[in-house]
Amino acid sequence: MRQLTACSPTPLLSGNSDAQERTGQRQRHLDLVDVVDAVNRQFQTRDIAQHPELAAGMVTGLPPPDALADQYGQSTYGTRHLTITRTIVGRTARSGHRTVGMDPALLRRPRKPPWECHPQGGLLFSRNGCYLLAMAGRGDTLLMRQSRKRLPIFCAITLALLLAFSGCGALDGSGSSNSSTSGGLEKPSIKVGVLPVVDMAPFYQAADSGYFTQEGLDVQVVTAPSGPSAIESLIGEDLDIAVSSYPGAFAAQAKKAADIKIVTDLYAARPGHGVLVAAPNGGISRPEDAAGKKIAVTSTGSISDLALMSVLQSRGVDVGTINWVPMPLPDMGPALQRGNVDAAVVIEPFVTLTQKSMGAVPIVDIASGPTAELPMSGFAALAKWVSANPKTVAAFQRGLAKGIADVKKDRSGRLDPILVKYVKIDTAIAPQVHIAEYPESLDAGRLQRVADLMKQFNVIQDRLDVSPMLVPPPGAK
Repeated sequence: MRQLTACSPTPLLSGNSDAQERTGQRQRHLDLVDVVDAVNRQFQTRDIAQHPELAAGMVTGLPPPDALADQYGQSTYGTRHLTITRTIVGRTARSGHRTVGMDPALLRRPRKPPWECHPQGGLLFSRNGCYLLAMAGRGDTLLMRQSRKRLPIFCAITLALLLAFSGCGALDGSGSSNSSTSGGLEKPSIKVGVLPVVDMAPFYQAADSGYFTQEGLDVQVVTAPSGPSAIESLIGEDLDIAVSSYPGAFAAQAKKAADIKIVTDLYAARPGHGVLVAAPNGGISRPEDAAGKKIAVTSTGSISDLALMSVLQSRGVDVGTINWVPMPLPDMGPALQRGNVDAAVVIEPFVTLTQKSMGAVPIVDIASGPTAELPMSGFAALAKWVSANPKTVAAFQRGLAKGIADVKKDRSGRLDPILVKYVKIDTAIAPQVHIAEYPESLDAGRLQRVADLMKQFNVIQDRLDVSPMLVPPPGAK
């Protein structure tokens, strides 16, 4: 993660730094929990309105940061303004901050830091609303514990102190404001779950071209092993945004596993992108032959599974007689060759690869008839995260839109190299891969088709209205 450091304005409180250092040396062996409790008790017995120095004062007496790191581990969370270790840190190596009073109870779930960073004032709030960390002076910070009822007062006073006395921007001491580089984004550093598939080309293009960086975003790319895994990580808050085939996101919403928003459309089916293929002389030569056969799919209820059922049903096939065999896409070609399955639903680049490697026979395009131009995948986020980070979401949408525009207008120069680099397609094969559509808008009518298919084939029990799930991109009408 890219770490950003805070500036060092003139101290708010005067004092002899040598004396402070000697005080720190004398108190260096204080028990950490005692320090936490002492600071909290001190704050709770005073009125911040009468003693604003409590919001900006320097507290000494912390053990050396190296000792703290050795004792409490290196589970470090980066924020816009400071770095916090598992329990408490002294003067950090990166930014020179001094932080105190980090209650260990707040850090029992190290994968989910219990605070959020205010983009303008250097404030951090715990999720239960009972803790406030204020930064001022020379990056000196002090934890303040207070009740929910009084928190708004403390926020206002602390923010006023910071704005009144801050001598430079919060990023790097260069004198520039946050907004000059991040536009005041609520969360400039985000984790995005991706898959190494053709759908992702615009995202990789945006990342490689610096479009997210131009929007003030530091995007951490997390490659998920599968679409369902990406959604699970999103629901578990290990990811901020994740790619998902639409059935995965819609099923989670319909079953109330999570409140999910779709922040961007990503991929829509086109002829040649997804195909039911069979082995040569495998007993299937037309769609109607699929009845009663074993057909490989990535998972039941997946977008390719639903699309094929819709196409076959429109041709009079009783899809209830089909034996669906879930397996990863790379395993489908070998399974066909061994005779373990009679046919397989493959999507690019595996349509091209199975045809070239084993002479697989295309039986029917799953993006035909009732499923023509069916939406396939998009980027999803939790509703509460979207609500808390609207500017961050908009920045992500803008960056991705630039990537979409690039790959749509220049296949040989931009799209094919992305497929080779990230999807690991051979350079000679990449130009032959069938590419579907990268939509430039988020349309409820299109996405509703997927939810209606899910209801039709009993993947969900009740009809799901997807329109409330959509987050319109900047400038959308």
